Amino acid sequence: MGWWDKLRKKDDGAGPAGEPAGPSPLTDADRAAIVQQVQREFAQMGREVVADGQGGLRGMDGRAFGTGNLEAQLERLPRDRWHELIANHVRIMDSTIDAPGPGSLAEVRDRLYLRLRAASALPQAPDYDSPVLPGIIGMVTIDHPEHTEELGGLSGLGTWDEIRPIALENIRALPPMRHDPVAADSERTEAVVHVFVTDDFFGPSRFLALDQLLEQIGSTGQAPGLLVAIPHRHMIAIHEVAGQGTLAAMNGMVNLANGQFSSNPGAITPEVFYVAADGHSQQVTHRSDGSVTVRIDGAIAEAFTALGLIGG
Repeated sequence: MGWWDKLRKKDDGAGPAGEPAGPSPLTDADRAAIVQQVQREFAQMGREVVADGQGGLRGMDGRAFGTGNLEAQLERLPRDRWHELIANHVRIMDSTIDAPGPGSLAEVRDRLYLRLRAASALPQAPDYDSPVLPGIIGMVTIDHPEHTEELGGLSGLGTWDEIRPIALENIRALPPMRHDPVAADSERTEAVVHVFVTDDFFGPSRFLALDQLLEQIGSTGQAPGLLVAIPHRHMIAIHEVAGQGTLAAMNGMVNLANGQFSSNPGAITPEVFYVAADGHSQQVTHRSDGSVTVRIDGAIAEAFTALGLIGG
């Protein structure tokens, strides 16, 4: 099942012709085998790492090596290609360990970006203040040829006030993302969710150039706010809050964010956010005991009331 089915009001099993079945979920035995293979590949490079008991590995210097992104990639490949991907993944990780940091701002100026990350997923907060959405921050990131380097500190590179506008300028210069408008309810024209996909690692970073996305979808700028989902590094989805179709769009985006977050590398968040026209943002999905609820209060409640979607 493709992500488009997650958005539709009714799942009739129809997707684009020839779309392959989704990947089979990894088993616990698969995950254990992946950890062992990563451990062997590091050993061949002369580095000792040990399983941390939580699905990852840890070096003798305390450095942690997660396997979540690797698992998401392997899940999509036949078993006979696993060794090749694992070996290449470890080679890239190994090359970053002893790599020198950036020498100067001028050296990396055209490769600086803000990469959106869930604050809760970081080992520690950066020493600069970069909130983007509730629970989501922008990490200063250098885009190297084979990997990205996130910087928790800016010492020696420049100040936050110097670096932030450069990173934003570089985000605006990124190629446009592929745009797929999907009707969450085929009977309502205002139920469209705009899904943007890219191969680079900075898909959600385009939220920081939101005017470009709105221009790409032909927005009139009349909506009181937007629903936003950033499930992983290659995708951002937005919906302009409008009439009754917004209810179907909300449901579709909750399903999309959940599915994409759990099945793709570079996972960020399964939550859906509301961003008002004045820039105020709030998280509208919340999780408890394995279930997801949508909370309509504050600015989104005001918008929904004005549109007649909920009672005053």
